[in-house]
Amino acid sequence: MAHRHSNLKKSISKLNVSDSKDEAKEFALRTDKALKRIEDGKGKKMNAKKFLKELEKW
Repeated sequence: MAHRHSNLKKSISKLNVSDSKDEAKEFALRTDKALKRIEDGKGKKMNAKKFLKELEKW
C-alpha cells in the first residue's frame, strides 16, 4: 500500500498549481497533508458512506 501512496504523492507533486485557482491550490495542499497523515498512521478509519459525507464538506 505504501508503494501505491508514493506513486500518488508523486503525481500530486507534479501538479502545476501555481497558475490554478486558489481553491485548486488549497485542495492539492489538503490532499497532500491528508496523504501524509495516512502514511504516518494518523488517518481516521470510517466506512464508505461516512467517507463520502466527509468529502462533501471539502
